[in-house]
Amino acid sequence: QGVVSNYFIVGLDSTGQFNIFAERTLDLATDIAGYYSLESSDVNGPGMMFNPLPRPLRILDTQPNTGTCDTVGSVIASDASLDVLSRLTCEGITIPSVATAVVGSVTVDNQDSNAGYVTLYPQGVPRPIVANMIYWPGRTLANGFFVGLNNNSGQFSIYAERRLHVRVDVAGYFAP
Repeated sequence: QGVVSNYFIVGLDSTGQFNIFAERTLDLATDIAGYYSLESSDVNGPGMMFNPLPRPLRILDTQPNTGTCDTVGSVIASDASLDVLSRLTCEGITIPSVATAVVGSVTVDNQDSNAGYVTLYPQGVPRPIVANMIYWPGRTLANGFFVGLNNNSGQFSIYAERRLHVRVDVAGYFAP
């Protein structure tokens, strides 16, 4: 029992809808972060192309003495955000300055005795009221993510409702 969150990508039917199947009765909230188009430019303007990295790259690890790209060395405090540089070169892999979004997985280790949530969002914009992940006391959980980057800084922000350690692994980026 409890609240669980997950990242998903789903195709739409010809009317723009998709189905959700549940084995049992449940309450469900669905947040839409974006869409994929078959056209390089559609009614919303030009799109972005996905560029996979040769292997996943850990761009952030808040645990002490770990990680090679950006090691913070301490937990993210409760009710706080941490800005994450995503346009970088590390371990011979480059996420270039033209990247406008990154995709990968985020892993959290809850350091608090209460459940909480984490939200990833472009740095410099107001924090949205949606959660990328719900986490539980003393648990390590992971979830996929897709997040836009600040046009100027190339960063995104991670908001933590409770104290936690975070690891961010990027699998690829989107660019025009």
